[in-house]
Amino acid sequence: RPHRPRGLQSARHQGRQCAARRHGRDRRDRHAAAARFRTPRLRFETYPVPPGGTLRVVVEHRGRFRRARSVKLTLACLEQGPPRRETGFARVDALFAIERPVAPADLAASPRRLVASFDLPADAPPTLLAQPDGSRRYWLLEVAGYQGKLRETESYSFLVPVYAEAGSPAART
Repeated sequence: RPHRPRGLQSARHQGRQCAARRHGRDRRDRHAAAARFRTPRLRFETYPVPPGGTLRVVVEHRGRFRRARSVKLTLACLEQGPPRRETGFARVDALFAIERPVAPADLAASPRRLVASFDLPADAPPTLLAQPDGSRRYWLLEVAGYQGKLRETESYSFLVPVYAEAGSPAART
């Protein structure tokens, strides 16, 4: 086999290199598109949150609410009863809720993330995900963007851990 200088490679080898480059570029484009259309993420600055504590979170929404005129954050404690025999569905009651509207200036200042904090009352019920009768209690943070007064553009929900510290009266409930 004759030795070829570095710049002179067979057409077959050059075709493989070109395909590999094309494949790499396509992969990068797919990852960029996935990052653009991915759902928002929630990052906790305080974790877990005890009743009476302050929940500090960062919602990395990647510009999902850029068309929204207003954005509202709602932290709610929901209690879901056991499933009913006749329907199979459970009753859900809101025990506690806090709403925080996001100012348009805050949304424009940071177009890809929202920073929020919520002060929980000391008698706030803790999260109980599994009970013997099938009921559960959990905290949910909902981020919703609105174009008008009632027209919702996008909405995302996140579970939030609110756990009582060991030995506190709320830990025994």
